[in-house]
Amino acid sequence: MTVLGQVDPQQGGQNVTATFAQVINGSLSSAFSSTNCTVTYSYMNGAVPLSEVPVAPGRIWAHISCPAAQNMDLMNQGTPVTCDTETDFVFENCGS
Repeated sequence: MTVLGQVDPQQGGQNVTATFAQVINGSLSSAFSSTNCTVTYSYMNGAVPLSEVPVAPGRIWAHISCPAAQNMDLMNQGTPVTCDTETDFVFENCGS
């Protein structure tokens, strides 16, 4: 998973770019990408369990939603295959 963009530390963000890649035996098998993703501060269908804001130097807990991610390598009648990609992610104790 690759996420690029800026998010507000309290509100999240829109128009974030994300790529979700599947790697099998060390080789890229498939990837869905979108430039219109939304980051919200939830985790496992609930609010982020932190007493502080979910973004701080070296830390982010969030959910990313890309309802129309496309795979340019998979075509359906000349149109890239589209998938609703959703995931929660946690990064903690990362270099700030």
